[in-house]
Amino acid sequence: MKNTQFAGPGFIVDKEQGYIACDRDTVPTGVGDVYITIAGSIVLAGRVEFLHPVYNFAIVKYDPKLIGNTPVEDTQFHPDYYEGDRRLAQGDDVFLVGVSADQSPVVRRTEVSSRSMVSTKECVPPRFRCTNIEGVKLHDQPSCQGGVLCDDQGRVMALWVGVSSQDSNNKDVSTMSGLDVAILRPTIESLRNNLGVPDIRSLDVVLWTMRLAPARTLGLSPERIRQIEEHSSDNPRLFYVMGLSTSESPAAKLLTTGDIILEKNGCLVRDVNDIGAIQDDKCVELVVLRDGKEVTLRVPTTGLNGMETRRVVHWLGALIQKPYRAVHEQVRHLPSEVYVSCTLYGSPANCYGLRPGMWITEVENRPIKTIDDFVAILKELQLGWPESISEEPSLRDMRTARYVRITVINKTEVTK
Repeated sequence: MKNTQFAGPGFIVDKEQGYIACDRDTVPTGVGDVYITIAGSIVLAGRVEFLHPVYNFAIVKYDPKLIGNTPVEDTQFHPDYYEGDRRLAQGDDVFLVGVSADQSPVVRRTEVSSRSMVSTKECVPPRFRCTNIEGVKLHDQPSCQGGVLCDDQGRVMALWVGVSSQDSNNKDVSTMSGLDVAILRPTIESLRNNLGVPDIRSLDVVLWTMRLAPARTLGLSPERIRQIEEHSSDNPRLFYVMGLSTSESPAAKLLTTGDIILEKNGCLVRDVNDIGAIQDDKCVELVVLRDGKEVTLRVPTTGLNGMETRRVVHWLGALIQKPYRAVHEQVRHLPSEVYVSCTLYGSPANCYGLRPGMWITEVENRPIKTIDDFVAILKELQLGWPESISEEPSLRDMRTARYVRITVINKTEVTK
């Protein structure tokens, strides 16, 4: 994580059950305390219900009984945009209703300046980044923490959200982008109907756009180009595999960088949402352009966890956990599942060189692979017994002041 505290606006999507949608720049992880301020005066404890593993939104929940008779309403979505029949395009008039840094409202009439893929880069240390999604930019964007893009009747057509990333110098940056409300619909409807969170699956690839002209030079046939132009909008384009999210999944063993994805389950891929995140299908049939030829593949999809991090061990000022999705994206072969995600400044772990992005592979020359191995060895040796935020409360008061020798490997596979 880039910080220890995060704040931003949320949007009530179900007042009866207390569900609120927000961006993942506001709620980046499911481990931590969540506080929700309603009407500027009511502060409630909440909990993270769902973190979308690909798109930039999260769902948090509060107890509606705690706000009494305070009048709140569900966010009113424009039905055409919520159903996915329409989406914002260049030149569309919108009203931006947002919240400024001092919590005062911001309202501005403006128009969409562009629509394009959201660009983010791999962060150091690894953390969630928004991929495989389009966003909109506005003319004359005001400074605010976020909000909604709506019509003159207040019907929401897109969320105005923060997108967290880093620049070329690995400095944290945050930009604003309009997020189509249609991508929230499967999650919201599933929660409203008490079906839990939907089954989100992935091809484990990072996608980007390609125009038809360069695709023609790569071997795309005239017949296929004509088919795409007939079934696409005024701005036809293709989506190709720019990179792999992990090298360990079945999909990553079938798809390769540079593949242009033409069809999914017999239908033309006309929108990145068709393949960016997949609902329910455990296997899809893809037609890809590879080396100038169309190839048909049966590709298994990977199930993604809507919470991901569920257990964190606190040991001598270091937070240790199982590697999460963003780590898999940057490291092809994991040395172990004992990953250091954070060290607290001034702690023993920090002072003795343990850094985020390291894996612990040995304790006192004894190899370890999992968090359970790590906890078991320290318990056996009684050396700085760990404090597990979720599962080891009985160990919290049992610490000693002795030293322990560990072996770690960093991202470049240098052993220390």
